Amino acid sequence: MLFCEGYFEAECCLFREFDPNVIAYTTQPITYSYDYYGKSRSYTPDALVQYKDDYSEFEEVKPIAEALKQKFIDKFEYLKVVHNEVIKVPLILNNGRFKSNTHKVNCEQLYNCLAMPFDSDYWNNNYEYLPQSVSLLDLQKYLMKSDLYANVAFQLIARGLYLTDLNIKLSLTSKLEKNYVSLK
Repeated sequence: MLFCEGYFEAECCLFREFDPNVIAYTTQPITYSYDYYGKSRSYTPDALVQYKDDYSEFEEVKPIAEALKQKFIDKFEYLKVVHNEVIKVPLILNNGRFKSNTHKVNCEQLYNCLAMPFDSDYWNNNYEYLPQSVSLLDLQKYLMKSDLYANVAFQLIARGLYLTDLNIKLSLTSKLEKNYVSLK
């Protein structure tokens, strides 16, 4: 469970959960003081995100309507300089990343699967036996032949063991591709 200061920030966390380029993130990661026009202020970025390519960035999460206000723009531009020159990790603006409502709905459905019991050791040892390219329906049938429940297919997608286009509504005909990752 991560702390968020609102629904929009929580939505950004949901997006990160299923972004294959994100390997870790934390919300409200640091608070620091800085001087702005002669006044001492404090700032807490909304997230620190680490990507596969060993690149990290801090995020300020704001809806577009808020991000377009001149007062925010001025302060954000100042904070970007502070991050680049002092903290040495860039600060970027995140004003929502879901490409579509379908993408968001798919992520919400998969997120619920992350709470289900899942045996990582079993899948680290048996993942190689799963088909490389398969429809969701065929994967469910394959799993049921092995005395596993059909919903395990959704868990395999949620945990990144299979990839699919999340911009297309998940259905029994969804095409899945095996993604070779090690489970924690």
